[in-house]
Amino acid sequence: MTNSGIGAKTVIFYALLMAGCFTCVFSMGHGYSRFAKDYTAAQNIRASRAAQPAQAAAPSADLGDIPARTVRFIYADNNAAQVFLHADFNLWGAYEIELEKSASGGFAKTLVLPQGEYKYYFSVDGAPAPDPQAVAAAFHMGREVSLKTVL
Repeated sequence: MTNSGIGAKTVIFYALLMAGCFTCVFSMGHGYSRFAKDYTAAQNIRASRAAQPAQAAAPSADLGDIPARTVRFIYADNNAAQVFLHADFNLWGAYEIELEKSASGGFAKTLVLPQGEYKYYFSVDGAPAPDPQAVAAAFHMGREVSLKTVL
């Protein structure tokens, strides 16, 4: 009985498998870098608008082929102490976005986002909570989250 080593079919199979894995990884990375570039540009436009006088134009920023829109996230709960926004555009809380307490009670935060569909949920005093005012829901990692479409 002799050991002839690894067969040619096995080598070809693993080479194709590795090529497919590399293609998937680089494709996902390219898609995320495009989104990150658009999101960063939208936030820079928001910052420049805040520095301009009050008569500055409404949200009609130019991000190339993806227009930016002003989006307001509201969580109406007078009993909460702290509310954070976790969404796909902030890597699910990796970059914290804290909603500000309003004078009328509740919490709100205005962001500038490129057009698209975004999944999100609120973290109310450390506990995850979907948006009770959301008109649509989706699933992320087995959890029901809210869905907001920016047109």
